[in-house]
Amino acid sequence: MSDTSTIPSHLSTQASASLRVLYADDMDELRQLMQHTLTASGFQITCMPDGMDAWNEIQQHPSDYDVLITDHHMAQMNGLELVQHLRQSGFGGRIIVISSELSEATDHAYHELHVDALLKKPIKFAQLPALLRNLTASHP
Repeated sequence: MSDTSTIPSHLSTQASASLRVLYADDMDELRQLMQHTLTASGFQITCMPDGMDAWNEIQQHPSDYDVLITDHHMAQMNGLELVQHLRQSGFGGRIIVISSELSEATDHAYHELHVDALLKKPIKFAQLPALLRNLTASHP
């Protein structure tokens, strides 16, 4: 689903445990759970409560993140808007979208933006570290 020409070169040589993840979700409990899960697996993670906050973080630190994980439903900027901004800006990291429900049109829009994974809630947080390693290791 992804265009390998936009992958930062450091992803292929970087140890998976040091991947830098930006996570956007408006639910505090899910941010805490993601923080705990990924930190315990050795990942570096920064959590944001909204897509707008994540977008501002990426603009301020464009090369600091290897992976963005975002919820779809958020108040100020939803996941689709965030992914559109990221693609227009040339963000070269992996993108994972998590949502409890997506319409067929929204699902298609994410695919058109070449997201790397669309996950339906509820997800098993314990499976995310392996998914992150597979996504980043699958591109030379």
